[in-house]
Amino acid sequence: ISLVAMGWCGRDDTEEDVLCAEYMKSLFEERPLQEIDRLADELRFTEGKKFFDPKQNDVFPEDDFYVCTDVDRCNFVIVVDKEDGLMRSRRVDIE
Repeated sequence: ISLVAMGWCGRDDTEEDVLCAEYMKSLFEERPLQEIDRLADELRFTEGKKFFDPKQNDVFPEDDFYVCTDVDRCNFVIVVDKEDGLMRSRRVDIE
């Protein structure tokens, strides 16, 4: 498994992408990141503050911050496989 935190255009790291990759890695390694809720919430004071800036609200709506930092929001994953030379995606429910 390769996790690539793309950040801004694949050139600059962003805290939220790095945190997401670290969280996913911890789950794959079966050592869940216990402080994920606190770390996600702290993003509001660093790179996530753009979601609370009225001047940037048209690009970064405040509600998006809460959707993006809602841990374990879905009970499924999307798996992408190559089949007959084509990329196919499928939903896999998790417990």
